[in-house]
Amino acid sequence: MKKNFTEIVEGPEVIGITNLSDNGITIRIIAKALPMKQWDVEMELRKRIIYALEAENIKIPYPKKIIVSGEGDKK
Repeated sequence: MKKNFTEIVEGPEVIGITNLSDNGITIRIIAKALPMKQWDVEMELRKRIIYALEAENIKIPYPKKIIVSGEGDKK
């Protein structure tokens, strides 16, 4: 990614897995970017991670909530 982005000064470097939970895994990746460009770099890095996970058929867990309302039963 650094080859394609002149905004990246250093990295990105995968530090490793920092958390395992029922909802997923946290992987720490660090990089240094030019001032005020860190958000652009972060968004592109996240996008590429998503594409890489999809290419390997790795599903991302999403918490699901079901809301039941009794309002429809009243007349």
